Amino acid sequence: MKKSLPPLLCLTSDSSDYSHSDQVGILLDAGATFIQIRSKKLSFDELLNQANHASILGVKKNADLIINDHIEVAKLSNASGVHLGGNDESVYDARVRLGEGMYIGATVHSISEAKVVKEIGNCDYVGLGPFRSSQTKPGFRDFLSEDQIFHIVDLLSPIPTFLIGGLQIADCNLITKFNLHGIAVCSGLSNKARYGGNVKSFIKEINDLNCISV
Repeated sequence: MKKSLPPLLCLTSDSSDYSHSDQVGILLDAGATFIQIRSKKLSFDELLNQANHASILGVKKNADLIINDHIEVAKLSNASGVHLGGNDESVYDARVRLGEGMYIGATVHSISEAKVVKEIGNCDYVGLGPFRSSQTKPGFRDFLSEDQIFHIVDLLSPIPTFLIGGLQIADCNLITKFNLHGIAVCSGLSNKARYGGNVKSFIKEINDLNCISV
């Protein structure tokens, strides 16, 4: 049976000095329990190798590991699920191949995309954004307005929605402001001192705001 998703979704990055599986290990040790491996550079075999190592670590910590883009990697690596963008395979195909027991997430950039996701169903959560520019997608400029965010969150309900896009610790209050399930964070997880150095601060801030327990 699927657990209720925690409000902090941590994303790994190709730009880190650490491998994706090492990033997962560091995030887990810092207290993260919901992590997405996001790589746009690794080959299928390289990604599968990283996912296999990360899945073992996730199981030990009772955490959920999501694979970005690749349904087959999610299935073969014993991950908890897959996250799909608009140009990836369909959510419906993912559900057929992965079954009901695995999480399927989808990305939403607009009201029209939200309507499609809601109509198709089969989604366990949505990543909504971008809220602002980020290191992960520096060229993206079509940011969502506050009115659009309110509208989309209401439209998608009861699908859990995670805001994404350049979020920092001070943005945790957006969870309550927009009635979100949580936030998705990549570069903001780290500080100048070390990779993943901000994870505990994110968790504390979210818990202090009386959000869902991380």
